[in-house]
Amino acid sequence: MLEMKQTTKFKKDLKRLKKRNTNLEKLKTVMQIIVEGVHLPDEEYCALF
Repeated sequence: MLEMKQTTKFKKDLKRLKKRNTNLEKLKTVMQIIVEGVHLPDEEYCALF
């Protein structure tokens, strides 16, 4: 399992997305998959978007 470390650039981008009322659920889902180290076929990754 990986550990997520937020950079200053990422924090600023996230803040900008929140101001624009962007739905962050897809981002959360992808980040969770990456942190857990789950390997999914490309078709399943594309379905998330």
